[in-house]
Amino acid sequence: MKQLFLMVGATLALLGATPEQVERYLMVSGSEDQLMAFEEMVDEMGQMFGRKSGTEIPLMQDSQLVSIRFREYIQQHLSDSEMEEVLANYAHDVMRKLVSAEVIMDEQTTRQEYIDFQQTLQTDPLPKNRTEAVRAIVEALYDEEALSGFFTKLFLPTYTAISDASGQPIDAKQIEKVTKDFVKRMRDQNYNAMLFMTRDFTDEELGELEEIAKSSASDHEVKAVFGGIEYAMEEAMLNMARELKTLFKARRHPPMRGKDAASEKGAVTPAAGAPRTAPARSAE
Repeated sequence: MKQLFLMVGATLALLGATPEQVERYLMVSGSEDQLMAFEEMVDEMGQMFGRKSGTEIPLMQDSQLVSIRFREYIQQHLSDSEMEEVLANYAHDVMRKLVSAEVIMDEQTTRQEYIDFQQTLQTDPLPKNRTEAVRAIVEALYDEEALSGFFTKLFLPTYTAISDASGQPIDAKQIEKVTKDFVKRMRDQNYNAMLFMTRDFTDEELGELEEIAKSSASDHEVKAVFGGIEYAMEEAMLNMARELKTLFKARRHPPMRGKDAASEKGAVTPAAGAPRTAPARSAE
C-alpha cells in the first residue's frame, strides 16, 4: 500500500502546470508584456514584408498565437510542482525588485542614461565581487545550451536563407561560429543590462539573486521559457526566412525589360547537333 501511495504521488508530481499557475507566472515574472512585444513584432515584420512586396504577407495566421502557444508549452513542459518552485522564487523580495528594475529599464530609462552608465563603468569600475556575481547570474539565466538551441531553431533558418539566396551558402563550421557568436553577444548584452538593473542592489541581494539563478527551479524555468519562445515564434520566423529568400533572389535576378526581354524571346535556337550549354541553376 505504501508503494502504491508513492507511485500515485510520483505520477501527480509529473502532471503539467495548471492554467492558473501559468497565468500567475506570466504576471509575477513580467512575461505577459514580453509576449505582447513578440506579437507586435510579428505584426510589424509582416507589414514590412508587405510594403516591400506590395502584398499583405502575414507571418502567422494570427499573432495572438504567440501567447497561446507559449502558454501551452509552459503548461506541458513544467510540472505543477516545478511551477510551484518557480513561483516560490518570484516570491523573494530580490526577484520582485529585479522584475521591477527590468520594467523601469524598458519603459522609463532613456538610451542616453544607459550609455552614460556604461561609460561610467570605464572610469569607475564596479568591485570584482559584484561583476563576478552578475556574470554568474547571467550565465545561469542565459544557459549556453538553451541559447544555442534558440538560435538554431529561430534565427539559423533566416541566416541560411539569406546566405543561400546571396549565392554564398554556409557550411557546418560557419554555422558553429555564428552560433557561438550569437551566444556570446546575447550574454554580453544581458550582462551589461544586468549590471544596470542591479546597480542599486546590495552585495547581499546580489548573492541571494545568484543563489536563485543557480537553483534547479530556475534551470527548469530557463529551459521551458526558451523552448516556449521557440515553439511560439517558429512559424513566424520560418515564414520570414522564406520571404527574405524570395526578396534576395529577386534582387539577384531582376525581371528582364525592354530590349533584354525582346532579345531573349528572339534568341536563335542552336542548330541540330550543336552543343547546348547547361541551363544555369538558380540559388535554392
